[in-house]
Formats: sequence, structure tokens, C-alpha cells
Amino acid sequence: MKVGDYRLLPNYRSSKTYFSTPIYKDLPQAALLILLKGGFEIEKISQQKKVRQKIDYTNLGERSSSSKRVGDYLSKIITVFPPDMESRKNISFYKSILVEACACLYAINTRQGTIAMLHCYRLLERIAFAMPLVYAQRSGDFKRSFDVIKSFFANCEKNSGELAFFKTSLTTIFEDFEKEFKFSYTLSAQEKDALQPCLKNITLQQTETESQFRFELTVIQSIEFLINIRNSFFHALSGKPHISLEFLITPDATFQTITPNFIHSIMFTITKIAEPIFIKNNI
Repeated sequence: MKVGDYRLLPNYRSSKTYFSTPIYKDLPQAALLILLKGGFEIEKISQQKKVRQKIDYTNLGERSSSSKRVGDYLSKIITVFPPDMESRKNISFYKSILVEACACLYAINTRQGTIAMLHCYRLLERIAFAMPLVYAQRSGDFKRSFDVIKSFFANCEKNSGELAFFKTSLTTIFEDFEKEFKFSYTLSAQEKDALQPCLKNITLQQTETESQFRFELTVIQSIEFLINIRNSFFHALSGKPHISLEFLITPDATFQTITPNFIHSIMFTITKIAEPIFIKNNI
């Protein structure tokens, strides 16, 4: 399957068989889920270079994909995506998510930390616009959802509504154990000084030595950390505290270290959106 400058190549026989079937091979929602399960290699066509995506992002905690795990997942996907299903709608949305996911995962696997973080944030912005619909669907109360969404956007600052609502709505679509799961981060003393403003309003469980700063963040806090870094690093002249290259001397190396947690947070959130509700309890 080709999307943009990327081609998805099956890691396992099960995924190869699935996407050799004409009715499935052009379905981006299914391809996205299988990519996040670890079922594909990603080829960057213009560079003729491949990387293997082997992390199972559909679960919290880093788990390597396997032929059995991908095969079991595919057996569930096949029952959910027959050719006449409603899930064939929103193809352009899922295709845009899929190409950004390919770019993000390719970059992190080729040690381009800054590029990976940029695509990770672009993914965040794209899925943020889908969250009001996801929130309404998961809440089970359309009238209450309308009132909540209406009041929320009425009180949001201009141009911040979708991201602010996104963070709030995650507390609805995540299970309790998913909200409590924590990623570990380690920064050097210099990196800590550079990124400290991005952690200012986030409650941390931390330990610190002269040379290292270690802390843990939940999925939602990790997404907030990503948003703060984006605002401070890419909006360097906005007048707000920004990340200076005088202190963050090797940003690509720093972002290569911390971005995998951002990617896992965003990719896991995507599975919560893209997986049809009625198969979640069976996967």
C-alpha cells in the first residue's frame, strides 16, 4: 500500500495475505491499525530505504510485535471491516493520519528526533479535531455531550479550542488503568534546564542527581509536555519562554530520546479512535 512518499510492506505472512485481498488493500483505517500493531515495514520511496515498525502501539508499555500477535489482531480486523461497512467512510481522514504516522515512525527509526517530534505533533493536531465526535460517541449521551462541548468551546481561548478539548476528552475515552500508566523520562542536567519551562505546570514524580533528571508522566501529561515543547521550540519569537539553542545544544539527540514516549502516547490514542468500539474488548 502506497501513501505519499511511503510504501507499507508486510512484516508477516498474515498481513501480506490480508492486504493482497482487493477489498482491503486500499482501506487506510485498517492499514493504520495494523501499522500501529507492528505489522508493516515502512519504505521511503524517494530514498529507497526501509525501516521495520516492530512496536505494538495498541497497548501501553513497550511491547514488540510478533507474527502471532499481528495474526490474532488481523482475525478481529477482518470481521470488522467488510467492504460494505460504515467504517469505510472518513477514508481521507484516515489516509492523512496514515501518511503522518509513516513519516513519524520512519523519522524516529532513522534517528531524526526533531522531524519525528514535528510529525508527532502534526498527528496530534489532526486527531484533535475528531475528538468532539469521539467524545459524543463514547459518552453515550448525545444531549449531555452537546452541552459539554458547547460550554467548553465557549470558554476556550481563540485557536486553542481543539487541543484543550482534546486533553479533556482523553479522560473520557481512556480506562482508569490507561489514565494511570506512566512513561519514564531521563534528561541530562543541561537538557533539564532547557526544557524545565515546558514542565512548569505538570505535576511530576521525579528524582534528580548532579548529572541526570528522571521523571514520570502519564499519557495525558506526556501529550501536554509535547504541546508545551512545540509552543516553546517552534514559536521561539512569540514572547513566551522559549527553548534556546544556547542551552539545548543538540536538539535532535534530545528529541530522539524523549519523542518515543510522545509517539507511543499519540499512537495509542489513535487506536482508541480508530478501533471500532465493539471489538475493543476482544483484542
